[in-house]
Amino acid sequence: MPPMSKATRINVQESLKTLDALMTRRKTF
Repeated sequence: MPPMSKATRINVQESLKTLDALMTRRKTF
């Protein structure tokens, strides 16, 4: 269970980064 939680947390952080980048890109255009 702990390892899974760690991986999920990292996945969430990566998703947030991608989302942030997409939003920033959308604002630029």
